[in-house]
Amino acid sequence: MSKERILESAKTLFMRFGERSISMDDIAKESIVSKKTIYQHFENKESLLLTIVKNEIVEWDTFKAELAAKKESAVIKIYRYNEFVKTRILNFNPLFIIQVSKYYRAIETEINTAADSNQTFIEGLYRELKRSNLLNDWVDISSAVKVQRVLNKLFIENCALDKKNAVNAHLHLIQSNFFGMLTTSACEELQHFISQN
Repeated sequence: MSKERILESAKTLFMRFGERSISMDDIAKESIVSKKTIYQHFENKESLLLTIVKNEIVEWDTFKAELAAKKESAVIKIYRYNEFVKTRILNFNPLFIIQVSKYYRAIETEINTAADSNQTFIEGLYRELKRSNLLNDWVDISSAVKVQRVLNKLFIENCALDKKNAVNAHLHLIQSNFFGMLTTSACEELQHFISQN
């Protein structure tokens, strides 16, 4: 029980204030446990951070597996994926990603591996769109996925300066890019789905 409370409290603090400004004392106070209790579960701050990041990756992987299993068209799956990303973005401090990537090599590796996995997943959905004739012929899937990854990286860097405007701009760019690649029938299918939900 206390391990989960420590993880939840630490995640909340890190997401709110970034990694650098939070000490193990802050986490102990927020978790209502002693610092000794924290060290019984986590060797150091890095192992606590790594556990938080790995848990977050598991949540993403679970979502992707559930999404892949749905009997829906790829256009709806991509829309659902983008909505999931939106909810994650709204509850996340980009300083956390920037700081842990800068100061903790093992965590940076986990984050990059997860980003590669997400890119592969999205690329698979775009290929499914192409096979279903829901993607315009001129779309190069590999380039489209790379553009989305670049937009995500720019978002993380700019969000630290002005989160609200960065979130809105990022979501607008992703959605505009996505809608622009779809055939007319795919746009109609998506608009119908959105209006029903």
